[in-house]
Amino acid sequence: MEVPPGLSYLVRILPLPLLPCAATHAVLTYILPLLTSGALPPWSRVAAALLAQPAGVFLSDLYEKHRQAGDAAASGAVRMPVIHDKWPLGLSVLSALKESVRSGYPGDLIRDWSEEHGNTFIMKVLLQKVTPKRNCSRVHRLEKHQKRRSTAPLSLTTRILNGL
Repeated sequence: MEVPPGLSYLVRILPLPLLPCAATHAVLTYILPLLTSGALPPWSRVAAALLAQPAGVFLSDLYEKHRQAGDAAASGAVRMPVIHDKWPLGLSVLSALKESVRSGYPGDLIRDWSEEHGNTFIMKVLLQKVTPKRNCSRVHRLEKHQKRRSTAPLSLTTRILNGL
């Protein structure tokens, strides 16, 4: 009997997210009592095991940022600018993008950031690094086309629809 592909996929990917939780629980349950006079209460072991995964994600993000800065400094490279976010997980960037979509054209915010940071920059949204790239020649052609269309005389159909 063949193993379903979904089950084999889960077996392949689940150890990585579960490893911090299992390791924390094992250390607090089996190793810590050997080093101290007693065991921790069960609720604290479970809470620490559950918080190990988010803590691991944030620590790995900090480590990756530090490692990339060291690699860039060692090779003399300049890193791409990163959109500043005052909240974890990129929530303020996500909120700004949502508000941009709600109040106007979604590309306005990206255009403003590209004018401030250059044509290529990094923004973090929910722990994902997104790199929007602005192709200047194409954008300028579109802007010229928009200006040309806005200054062109109105067609008869448009004038009729607008009430002459």
